Amino acid sequence: FYKSGAIGIARDGRLEVRDSSVVPDRYLRAMSYNVTKENNDREALAEQLAHANGQPARTAEVTALLAREWREKAQPGWWIQTDHGEWMRK
Repeated sequence: FYKSGAIGIARDGRLEVRDSSVVPDRYLRAMSYNVTKENNDREALAEQLAHANGQPARTAEVTALLAREWREKAQPGWWIQTDHGEWMRK
């Protein structure tokens, strides 16, 4: 899903369905479910890291740091969103 451009990593670190037209219909529901599940996990991770470091009020900062990491670690050919909101293939 990543290399086809169906899914990309948004600037906030969440996964986003970019182009569902490249995914066969029989996989659309599973893809959407997995994107939602992964985004929930990413949000929980940021909250847990902030709490573990005694800084629950800084969850947004932790989220921003993780978002940058996830975009930087995206594999070549994956789609990521720039800080300015533009999509690009890495």
